[in-house]
Amino acid sequence: MTKTQNSLGERILALISSITLVRHANAPKLTPDQKDENRQLSEIGINQAKKLCDKLDPFGYEIVG
Repeated sequence: MTKTQNSLGERILALISSITLVRHANAPKLTPDQKDENRQLSEIGINQAKKLCDKLDPFGYEIVG
């Protein structure tokens, strides 16, 4: 039995899902009534963005921005 190769989209989604957003107690509230346990960093950190760019590079995408 042979395993079929994942599509490009599936591989990209797998790579992106491997980068997790960090929950942080001191993250700013997005709304004044937001519960503390729901606070989350609103942006991906620069190191995580670089990691994503490095992972997408083998696919031949040019990162703009």
